Amino acid sequence: MVTTRILSMLVVFKYLSVQFGPAGFGKLSQVMAIAALFSTFAGGGLFNGLVREVAASKDAETRSAWLLAALCISFFSTIILGISAVLLYFFGTKIFLDDVTLAWVFALIGLAQIATAIGNTALAYLSGLNATKYYALAGILGSAFSVVAVVVATKRYGFSGAVAGSAVFALAPSIFALAFLFFKMPDQIVQLLSANFEIAKVKKLATYSLAMIVAAMAVPAALVYIRSHLGQTSGWSVVGEWQSVARVGDAYIQVFGVLFANFLLPRLSTSEGDQKSAIMAQFVKATLLLYFLGALCFYVLAPAILNIVYSAEFSRAKIYVLPQLIADFFKIVASYFVFRFMALGRPNVQAAGEVIQAVIMVLTFHLLVQKLQGPAAVWSYVAGAACVALVVAALTVRDKSTGTVN
Repeated sequence: MVTTRILSMLVVFKYLSVQFGPAGFGKLSQVMAIAALFSTFAGGGLFNGLVREVAASKDAETRSAWLLAALCISFFSTIILGISAVLLYFFGTKIFLDDVTLAWVFALIGLAQIATAIGNTALAYLSGLNATKYYALAGILGSAFSVVAVVVATKRYGFSGAVAGSAVFALAPSIFALAFLFFKMPDQIVQLLSANFEIAKVKKLATYSLAMIVAAMAVPAALVYIRSHLGQTSGWSVVGEWQSVARVGDAYIQVFGVLFANFLLPRLSTSEGDQKSAIMAQFVKATLLLYFLGALCFYVLAPAILNIVYSAEFSRAKIYVLPQLIADFFKIVASYFVFRFMALGRPNVQAAGEVIQAVIMVLTFHLLVQKLQGPAAVWSYVAGAACVALVVAALTVRDKSTGTVN
């Protein structure tokens, strides 16, 4: 699934960069980022929280009650996202896209969240059930379908079609997840229909939701701001060059995101004491080895990779590779500690870390942008990720010294 997702993203990046060049790709990256931010909030930002609670549940009735509570929050999240899309339609186009003729894309993004909200909940539930087969198939089929949709829309409608395809790129996996839940696991639907609605579970998930919304909003919102500022002051070509490296980073970092959410979190949630330490030790060794191998390949082969994935126009983007790899390393290190806290039912640590990163990023960007221009954006990412890694590591050491964390 991860391989298919990465390949699909790289194919889309290649196609769009060749069709529209660095400036067009920079603006499309902004559309993708805004749509991804909406998709993260769709369902109430419950993914990790729902995975944790479903995985830790001892019986089918309890799992169904958690799903029902999650769907309730998903419904309200759809309303909030719809209102947000309307506000952006009328007031946000000039600010974020620097082109008032693209206002319609916010309406499209808002409509897409109706299905994405329920689908994201289904994806989290499948992961919590350890239904790896269906979770993976939803990702594989959804990614492949998204690529076809972007290419067809671009060929038919040009840049407007590319904008539309970029806006709904994350929708298809959610649709397939719903299909698998309904048609391949009908017993889960039957259990859901007879599940007890428990307000206590809604409140518990709401704590995850609030933490995840803060966590998911902080850094992407900071990046949206940095892209807008950089695009209007240095040009969208500079944004496109920076984003060409950042998007490759997003592609391979998804490997770690899937491993953390679908392997580490469920196992930590169902283990105790020494078992947690053993799972963490094994996971750290495997993922760090994977990261260093991938980082070495990307660093050494960066010019060729950028030429293959994009085009010769993006050769100047190689200056962003080293800081991107450093930032990703700190992000992965921070994730070890963050997901341990998540498994302990403390999602507020993740939220606090993301807010810290966003604030540090914006401040660092403004300190560096006049001197460095485009590279200021990625070095601000390094500063933010490093600060978060230090903070969560310090919290873990403090908790261990006081006996708060096993």
